[in-house]
Amino acid sequence: MWDEIKDQENMYLKVGQEPAYRDIYKVIAENVEGGKLLNGVTLSKLENWTSWPPHEHAATQEELYLFFDIPSPGFATQFIYTQLENPEFAHPVYADDAVVIVKGYHPNVAAPGFPCNFVWLLCSLEDITYRKLGGVNVQPEFSRIETGLS
Repeated sequence: MWDEIKDQENMYLKVGQEPAYRDIYKVIAENVEGGKLLNGVTLSKLENWTSWPPHEHAATQEELYLFFDIPSPGFATQFIYTQLENPEFAHPVYADDAVVIVKGYHPNVAAPGFPCNFVWLLCSLEDITYRKLGGVNVQPEFSRIETGLS
């Protein structure tokens, strides 16, 4: 399936600005008939933030990140929080780690000299109404920063 979608313009997005630029490839999206699931891949440049600006979509979607192609000893740091002052999760993640995001803002950042690459899976909490990429709530303090997904 990757070979079929990686060169299709409608399945590829350039998102963000430095230091939060990343390439997003939609794998399971409008190309696959479905009701609740979306799937794709995010590839970052070295040392960049991804999932930036901090955003959440707890009322409409749950998400899973599966990190890959982060060479050892590299890592990324994943944050999940509803209040920045008291994060529910702030830990290093390595290749082959998975993080489930049920609620909260969830930015991540690569360690210096390394990328932060992950497969993501979004699951709509309802039917096809919320089966879309974008439509997120940006953390108010960062609302001046475009998500690039609208």
